[in-house]
Amino acid sequence: MKKYFHISISKKLLLYQAISVVTLTGIIVFSIQTVNHTSNSLQKKLSMHIHMKGFFADVNAAFNHAFYQFELISIQKASDINSVLQELDIARGHVDQFNNKFKGNQDTHRFMDEHITHINNQERKIRTSAFHYKNESENQSGANYAQPIIRKTREIITSAIFDLNKKKKEADNHIYNSMKNLEESLSQAKSFLYTSLIISFLLIFIVSFLSSKTIATFIKMIDGALTKISNNNLEYRLKFNGNDKFGHLALGVNKMIDHLEKNDEDLKEALDKSNQANISKSDFLANMSHEIRTPMTAILGFSDLLRDSDLNEADKDSHIITIQQNGKYLMAIINDILDISKIETGKMKVEKIKCDIMQITHDIMSLVQSRAHGKNLSFNLEFSGKIPETIYSDPTRLRQILINLTGNAIKFTEIGGIRLIVRFNDHQGNGDTVQFEVIDTGIGLTPEQIKGLFQSFNQADTSTTRKYGGTGLGLAISKHLAKMLGGDIRIESTPEQGSSFITTIATGDLTGIKFIESNQKYPMAIEEEKETTKQDNKKPLSDLTILLAEDGPDNQKLISFHLKRAGAKVTIVDDGMAAYVAAINATAQNKMFDVILMDMQMPVLDGYEATRKLRKNQYNGPIIALTAHAMSGDREKCINAGCSEYATKPINPKKLFQTICSQVAQATNNTPAQQEKETNTDAKNLNAAQPLS
Repeated sequence: MKKYFHISISKKLLLYQAISVVTLTGIIVFSIQTVNHTSNSLQKKLSMHIHMKGFFADVNAAFNHAFYQFELISIQKASDINSVLQELDIARGHVDQFNNKFKGNQDTHRFMDEHITHINNQERKIRTSAFHYKNESENQSGANYAQPIIRKTREIITSAIFDLNKKKKEADNHIYNSMKNLEESLSQAKSFLYTSLIISFLLIFIVSFLSSKTIATFIKMIDGALTKISNNNLEYRLKFNGNDKFGHLALGVNKMIDHLEKNDEDLKEALDKSNQANISKSDFLANMSHEIRTPMTAILGFSDLLRDSDLNEADKDSHIITIQQNGKYLMAIINDILDISKIETGKMKVEKIKCDIMQITHDIMSLVQSRAHGKNLSFNLEFSGKIPETIYSDPTRLRQILINLTGNAIKFTEIGGIRLIVRFNDHQGNGDTVQFEVIDTGIGLTPEQIKGLFQSFNQADTSTTRKYGGTGLGLAISKHLAKMLGGDIRIESTPEQGSSFITTIATGDLTGIKFIESNQKYPMAIEEEKETTKQDNKKPLSDLTILLAEDGPDNQKLISFHLKRAGAKVTIVDDGMAAYVAAINATAQNKMFDVILMDMQMPVLDGYEATRKLRKNQYNGPIIALTAHAMSGDREKCINAGCSEYATKPINPKKLFQTICSQVAQATNNTPAQQEKETNTDAKNLNAAQPLS
């Protein structure tokens, strides 16, 4: 189940960016508006002030010109009043022009309305006085009548000019104050602009800090995920809700983790396969050492016995037969090793020649029936339906397959029997096959055991307690050979009920081949086997009682022969549990064995566990490991299990006798006090026990 690091960095960054953009935009827009407003106000006020100065100057000039014209009239240098009226019209024009120019400017009108009204009043007074002078000059003759009007008009104009200069000064003061206000506004605008810039920089710093912190959090989360990955926790992933660059980065990290996880799984699978192959080959080598040394022990041992001139003919015949049987078994092991080597290197070849099925199957029956009889098993050869008299195949390899299958059936069957059924599978000339079905009533197989049954170096039971021995190569070789012969091998099995191995072989072209109609059964012929006895008069182990725990019948015969001939009284058991029971019972009856020779690979309970169990129950007698395992570390393994000494197969009688005598001497060379203490301890711990069965 995958675990996720939840990351929401995109939303945070978007929020920070949005706040930053909105705030900065607002500050910038507001600052621009403020500056624009101040600038526009400054431009308007400057323009107004310039026009106000011009306005007052123009009106003042017009009034002065009008005053000058009246002066000319007063000294009789001019008699026409129209020039005065023209100057007054000019003054009125300046007023109208100013009003039109600043018609919508409330600030200007608030200040100038009073001045303009006053100027208009003065202009009307002068104009009225000028018209009065004009009317009087037209109705009266002479200059005396006009002097009062001229003086009055001069006074009006002088007063108007004085007022105008006064208003001009007020306007200048107003302009000065306005400019001062504008400077203050401009200063405030600058301050606001500077403040806005500072705020903008602070905001940028804060947003940058928050963004960097958020990015740092994102990097920290990625670092956490990568740390988990470095610790081989590949179930972690980055869960990212976003489609930006951070989302793409998280997606890339997840893809990388997926790739690493797949590579890790592939590596683990390859490593498991490699380890399993190494374990299988190690088990194979250990078992092969045992399987080779076991017949070698019998061959060398019985060969040594044949050198004894005191042997009678019956013993010699028995020893020779044993040597031959073990030699054949050893040859079969060597052949299996060579065959699997050829198969794995692609050098195994088969031939296609005419084969007589009836002859081959009867040969198989004659080869294996003695083994079946030795276990009190029945063996039947059956033909079902029509059978081709001959087929095109490799008779040697076909015999090898059938010997392997029937041999396994006998080996794994204790009660009942074996059937070899031959059938022809007619496919109308398109891949015809002959089927050989080997059925037994043995221990059967589980589905898990069947899965690896046809693999090299593999057996259904690889532990040291396996009862049946073998190299684990026979079925793998048989399946390869069957495929090379155009067929295959399949299995049907039920645990505790038996198995059925079904082999098919291509027949080749059957054109012109005669078919035999047969539904016959051929039970095996029973032959009596002779039993031999042996005696020996040498007594290097006189009066010693020895328990021999050995599951191999030939080794039992060989080792017990040497021991008995050396003067020992030998009790033989077939497995570790029987050895444990025999040792406990003998001790409980005050008949403790002087030495136990313990084979380390036996059924039911192996020698290691049997030794540990004896030592756990305070058994202090000598236990000598006697095993075909001679690989590095095997001696330490036996000593650690509680064995007193270690001897390998094939046995060397002289060395074995020396080891036995040495161990017996060590066990009996204790001081009397120690012996009494050990005797009391043994009596307390073992004599109180009831005999085991």
